[in-house]
Amino acid sequence: MVNDYEAQQIKNLCIPYELENINYYAREIGDFKRLLEGKMASAHDDIKQWFQYFLTYAEIELEAANERITKYRAELEDYEQRQGELHLL
Repeated sequence: MVNDYEAQQIKNLCIPYELENINYYAREIGDFKRLLEGKMASAHDDIKQWFQYFLTYAEIELEAANERITKYRAELEDYEQRQGELHLL
């Protein structure tokens, strides 16, 4: 359970930050996929391996950011529901 201060931090800082992370890693994934399809990657196996490494890293970070934002939204929703129940009393 979160308190008022934590709810504001989630709403104003955590969720926007994770949305930035999601956008960043989604762009990186697109960039590395294009690089893997390019001539440089097909001509140089070591470069292709590096592109694949960074693509995998970006996919892992994107998944982690999605999990964090889902958690933050659930906590915020739970907090808002509890606040609504308090107002009904």
